[in-house]
Amino acid sequence: MPASPGSGNPAKRAAAKKAPAKKAAAPLEVTPLDQWVVDDTELLRLPSDKVAKIRRIQLTTLLAEGLLGDSLSALASQAVERGQGMNPAQIQEMGKDPKKIMEAMDAFDRIAARCFMEPRVEYYKDSTGEPIPDEDRHPGVLYSDRLDLNDKIFLFQVISGGSRDLQRFRRELEQSVAGIPTS
Repeated sequence: MPASPGSGNPAKRAAAKKAPAKKAAAPLEVTPLDQWVVDDTELLRLPSDKVAKIRRIQLTTLLAEGLLGDSLSALASQAVERGQGMNPAQIQEMGKDPKKIMEAMDAFDRIAARCFMEPRVEYYKDSTGEPIPDEDRHPGVLYSDRLDLNDKIFLFQVISGGSRDLQRFRRELEQSVAGIPTS
């Protein structure tokens, strides 16, 4: 005998009433470009008290692009492995070697040119590695060697996962500079 509409298990009948009706699948559409692009820019107050719009670039990207030089690359690789920012004690130790200091200064210039969005910053050397003479520089372009060194160091610290706290940065910078020989 066939089951009548009101007969059978009451729990099954209640579940059948609550089950939503299946909707027809919406046709696929391409996701618009603005939903793909991740905004990786931010405004950053620098130690000079100037504010710049920077692009946050991962240390792994800077390593892959070869912007860090040998000394900073080793420290950056360790920071990536640890999942933390750069170790100030290691940076201080690196500061005792003039060759490593010059290499780091060059890396800071390259990183600034890569990360600054507003104002736009250009690397101050030409393709042969020589500084671009003042008479060959474009008016209205900010070159990386014209930026405050502390601003470039702070930018590097921020993108390498270090503190964004300016007061802390100033204290740590003062302590690390105290350990670098002046002669």
